Amino acid sequence: MKEKRGFRNRSFAKALTLKDVKDRNAQFEKIKKITECCMANNIPLFSMDVKKKEMIGNFKRAGQVSCTGQPKALDHDFLTLANGTIVPHGILDLQMNTGYLTLGTSHDTAEFSCDCFAMAWENHLQWIYPNAETIGILCDGGGSNSSSHHIVKQELMKLAQTLGINIMMIHYPPYCSKYNPIEHLMFGPLTRSWSGAPLLSVENARQRAEMTKTKKGLSIIATLNQRTYETKRPIEESYESKRNRLVVFDDELPKWNYLIKYESA
Repeated sequence: MKEKRGFRNRSFAKALTLKDVKDRNAQFEKIKKITECCMANNIPLFSMDVKKKEMIGNFKRAGQVSCTGQPKALDHDFLTLANGTIVPHGILDLQMNTGYLTLGTSHDTAEFSCDCFAMAWENHLQWIYPNAETIGILCDGGGSNSSSHHIVKQELMKLAQTLGINIMMIHYPPYCSKYNPIEHLMFGPLTRSWSGAPLLSVENARQRAEMTKTKKGLSIIATLNQRTYETKRPIEESYESKRNRLVVFDDELPKWNYLIKYESA
């Protein structure tokens, strides 16, 4: 009877925007335009984000595992019971469909995010793109990739000089992080690889991450970053002069799009 009236079991969809953001649609058009430009001109394009922290220990996780008996986990998920936490930082190479996952054991800071990209570039990406002069990075607009925090631009300027390339930053508008390609193309499959059984150690989490595969050919290379990162670091005195010289803001939407220039000696 209820089916005839249009009723059936449905799940909720995350479709209600928390807040109307000025220039939201214009930025999505800009992202599309930049993405097409990068693909057409062989400019390496990456999607970058940090997944939520994960506790290490015998904690129940969603999903199932194949075993002969009833697996048991702790009946409480208290942080005090954990053997530490990990900060999963991801980089998705959109051209090659390869993910680079770095598991940090400290804080999610701008310095941590840039260090993770530098590690992926120096160990892998520079050999894939040896002639790259400019790269593009799609990322969220908050956290360690904030589009408005000076500390993020400070660390990005250092990253450009370390890598010796220009970095084109493209931020998604606020409340739009789910549209960042890494969310569904890399973090979704990664979550499935981590489901079912507890993450008993950082190495266990790393090994299981590298088992991630998809029908579309995604593979993940996972590594560790055990450096300790400070929070609330001050802006350096030279920041303003360097930003004026090395950061070129987009004419139309400068708050979300800008180029970090590499300055040769």
